[in-house]
Amino acid sequence: MRINETPKWLSLFITAFGPKGLVVLAWWLGALHADRIRARQHSYPFLEVVGFQRPSLLPVLWKLIGSDQGEYINGSSFAELRRINGTVNGPVVIDEPSRADRPFDWDALKPLYNGEGIFRAKPGNEPFKFRGALMILGNPPMSEAMCSRFVIVELDEPQRSEAANQTQALRDLLDLLSVDGINFYDTVKAAGDRLDGLLQHTTAYFVQPHNNKRAALNHAHLHALLGVLDDLFLLPTEAREDAHIEVAAMALAIE
Repeated sequence: MRINETPKWLSLFITAFGPKGLVVLAWWLGALHADRIRARQHSYPFLEVVGFQRPSLLPVLWKLIGSDQGEYINGSSFAELRRINGTVNGPVVIDEPSRADRPFDWDALKPLYNGEGIFRAKPGNEPFKFRGALMILGNPPMSEAMCSRFVIVELDEPQRSEAANQTQALRDLLDLLSVDGINFYDTVKAAGDRLDGLLQHTTAYFVQPHNNKRAALNHAHLHALLGVLDDLFLLPTEAREDAHIEVAAMALAIE
């Protein structure tokens, strides 16, 4: 049953992170059904997050799904990525490598976009499948083929007049998440059938003409997932519309 008002935690989230934060939250919601989405639509976009609010946004996202840190990987070591194979319907966050003497082969992650594994299984075993969702922090140099698998959210530094309100909202949100178990995770995980119906709208958001069909699909995913977020938690009208505008602008930026 649809709720009648926006929950307090979501109102605080919108004040703290704005429409771009909502876009990230919609992707995060989809990450909890990544395997299901790929089974029906054959891919799930990677997410790249850059910008001022990145350090404060991640703790909130993890707390929403009941984790202090979740699956967080330092991308400077390829060996660490073996942990990815065990992730099912959840986000994997990779920090941008900071060591220039240890270059990272981002192209090696391309198969994850379609749910394929990046390591070979032993003979006689089932091939590895990636059943999670990939998020990268920062803006590392990548090939055009790898970039085409991403949606990119550039978080803004707040204006001085807004900074105090956003900071207070973030503090209140973190306090609320620490004291009260928000039902974000349980609500999203239980919404499989509703999610299937709402994601049928993905094709309606597939904008043509677009120079890059993969990019068009990636951003159509985000539009549809904002619809799922709204259906589950009732976004304020202005915030919902602003988030859709942000996704449209993201898509236009890569044409």
